[in-house]
Amino acid sequence: MLAVCRLASAGALSDKNPNLTVQSPASPNWTGYLGAFAGYKYSPVDHDLTLGGSFNQILFVKSGLESRDSGDLDNGGTELGGLPGFNYQFRQPIFGVEAAGGYLIF
Repeated sequence: MLAVCRLASAGALSDKNPNLTVQSPASPNWTGYLGAFAGYKYSPVDHDLTLGGSFNQILFVKSGLESRDSGDLDNGGTELGGLPGFNYQFRQPIFGVEAAGGYLIF
């Protein structure tokens, strides 16, 4: 039985077909991508801006400034953003340009 197994394995080691080569798989192509993110920022600090001091002496300036905005300085809110990028693979190393940007919505 061992002699038959030895003869069977010897056939695969012969040099009759030298063109048997193993090709490596193709490398991935890293060209570009887009990404997005979203989140919520929570802050327990909640300030309100009210004008006082010397603003109380000139009432029309105080009322004019306070009517322009709510005066709420809340730090919490939703954030949305994107991540574009472009990469180029030259043999082994990868070179690229990436950017990230976000907008905080209160």
